Amino acid sequence: MKNIRQIMNIFNGIFNWIVSKGMNKIPCREIENINDVDFFNFNNVLSKHYGSRIIFVTDDSISKSENILVEDDKVGWITRRRRDVGHEWLIIKLKHPCIIYGIELNFDNIAEDVCPHLSIEVSNNNAIDDIIKEEEFILNERDKVGNFTTFTRNEIEDNAGDNIKMEKNKDMENLKNADILKDTENTKNEQTIKRVDNIKNMHGTQTIVNYEKNTKRKSYNFLDSYKIDKSISDLLEQQNTPWVELLQADCVDFLKTVGKKKTYYFKINNEDLIKKPWTHIRVNLYPDGGINKINFYGEFISLFKKHTIISKQKIFLNKPENGCTLIYYHCDHIYKGHPKYIIDSCKTDGFCTRRLINRPPIILRTLTNNCILNSSIFKFGVRGIVENFTIDIGNYKYDHPECIQIYLLDCIDILTLNLLEQKKIFEEDEKLLKKKMEWIQLPPFKITTNQKKTFFHFNLLEYNFTLMERTATHFKISIHPDGGISQINVIGTVLSTLL
Repeated sequence: MKNIRQIMNIFNGIFNWIVSKGMNKIPCREIENINDVDFFNFNNVLSKHYGSRIIFVTDDSISKSENILVEDDKVGWITRRRRDVGHEWLIIKLKHPCIIYGIELNFDNIAEDVCPHLSIEVSNNNAIDDIIKEEEFILNERDKVGNFTTFTRNEIEDNAGDNIKMEKNKDMENLKNADILKDTENTKNEQTIKRVDNIKNMHGTQTIVNYEKNTKRKSYNFLDSYKIDKSISDLLEQQNTPWVELLQADCVDFLKTVGKKKTYYFKINNEDLIKKPWTHIRVNLYPDGGINKINFYGEFISLFKKHTIISKQKIFLNKPENGCTLIYYHCDHIYKGHPKYIIDSCKTDGFCTRRLINRPPIILRTLTNNCILNSSIFKFGVRGIVENFTIDIGNYKYDHPECIQIYLLDCIDILTLNLLEQKKIFEEDEKLLKKKMEWIQLPPFKITTNQKKTFFHFNLLEYNFTLMERTATHFKISIHPDGGISQINVIGTVLSTLL
């Protein structure tokens, strides 16, 4: 009996090992409980106000695909009912390379148009843009070549009320033989290619094609979308940057669960994937349907990371586009906004906490030094030298904190870790009475009740801080005892080498 148990334990161990190895191959896993989501602090890199845009979509007939990128009440992307072979898909171009940690899918307001399945792929290759522009140009030129005038679907729909009729060659109407029609189409395609080549080579090797004037279509048939898809895939394979799957098509059957929940959260499960930056995202709907919103939580890779000396160029170290990200926060009862919004120039409301529940009936002394601590920790995208802070209380003129405290930390070893590892370190440190992190505390910034202005400037150079003291990879901001902040800006220069 004892031997049987030992054998069973061995088999169970082998089985669990196989399962764990299989789980590691899954690019991401669904998080059922919203309280277990650990990437909400990070920036939504897919947001349109960060510069993300749709560069190709197979169908935009019912509701525009760009709606999935905006944070408003517009219905998201809804496609036609697919009648030919294939499926609907789109490609999103990110303004800056990004590392992605989590995905949020929302299906509100489209219960009758939910796609049964979808998958998400990513790649890191800026040449995708040029391939799409070139292929769209060829398709547009093809439509102009031949013995009759053609109209794109856009033109037919937009001019339906103008009684516009397509001009056809009378000889073409009499053609009955399918082979003749096929040969005619092949000749037309050859003429298109020659025409494009002639335009490109009109001045020797100099290309003068203006792809920006390409006509954008609402729909592509299978053959046209396949040509573009094939050209992109060939390019990515040649340059060894193929599409990498983040979300598998069989992860969820959305039609079966749409009545139970509208929002899904997925955490990137493969550690290798959160070490790589991506420039393009592909969303596949199988076979058609729609999705309301898509959020990708992560960080932008700073364009200034390669600097190795003190740069004279001043930048906003706090901007998400420059790599700044909220790592950790502890705030009592936030009722408006989010701490990560105070570094985002497009989120002017910042955040605000509720009033202290245990405040005395009559204020006899300042509440600044109470035990309540509302603090947020941000990491810069680079190691920087801070010159000044600007604080805007904006709409919180009568809800401002009594005191704002700012701290700086210079720890390049922590900055090189991924966001989740940094988050864990700061969470553990903030629980300690005696902090292990060697924060440099700046003079407290007090705001009086009779202040008429809402914008405040805090210059570190006026306080004679040394270069070492102003060098930082992270900063922490605390408000006492409660209140709100609209925006904070950190202005400085970039430094990558040790001082």
